Amino acid sequence: YVKSSASATFGADLVAHVLDETSATASNEAFVGRESSSDKFQSGEDSGLEIDSGVLLTTGDFLLWKGGDDGHNEDGEGAPLKARGDFDLENRVAGSLTEDAAALEFDVYCPNGQLEFDYQLGSEEYDEWVFEYNDSFMVTVDGAVVTRVPDCSDIVAVNSVNNGNAEFYPKRDPVNRHLFLDDDTDIDPRVSIANQPFQVEYDGMTIRLRAHVLVKPKSTHSVRIVIADVNDGELDSAVCLSEASLRTIEPEP
Repeated sequence: YVKSSASATFGADLVAHVLDETSATASNEAFVGRESSSDKFQSGEDSGLEIDSGVLLTTGDFLLWKGGDDGHNEDGEGAPLKARGDFDLENRVAGSLTEDAAALEFDVYCPNGQLEFDYQLGSEEYDEWVFEYNDSFMVTVDGAVVTRVPDCSDIVAVNSVNNGNAEFYPKRDPVNRHLFLDDDTDIDPRVSIANQPFQVEYDGMTIRLRAHVLVKPKSTHSVRIVIADVNDGELDSAVCLSEASLRTIEPEP
């Protein structure tokens, strides 16, 4: 695991921001990584996100998340931190060395039998590096990966949700295009002229997704949210966690 450079209360503050305290209770909160990489955000919809406020975990500099759309020829901005990676992510998802990891870990008491939360994954890997570099991200509950595409055929990642790679060799077809937002064709038109300087920086991202997992009710479960660069630290990725969306409900029969 990466060595944390965050304050003792930083993780608790982030978890409190995404937790619905009326339906769940968190404990043992910890942020592992560089504190400058992650923080709370607001006015996300004005910048082109489908989540207006919440917590952003990034593999670069948090402040770059809404740096504006510089045009297709200037895609790929990032902030390599030269920070440690994440061993669990390497073994379970990446299959390769990682760096610049950011992880949020906590336990959650679930009165009800279904735990869920809303999120979006964005990356500077789009579109040029689709199927070449695949920054890794996962959320586990009691060790099981719960961030999967809706048909559960794959985990949510750059290579499993994208617009393909039509301009660069080798050309590849889109995968789950209906779950993808391109910065030029999908995100840019929804951002007002006044907010263009603050448009979300990532060159592509998933739509707002919701993860569900059945859990034993009236018991405590461990949650781990982690994202990291794979093979290079130049192109950043991020996961947006929606404010107060981490909740428990009674599962439908």
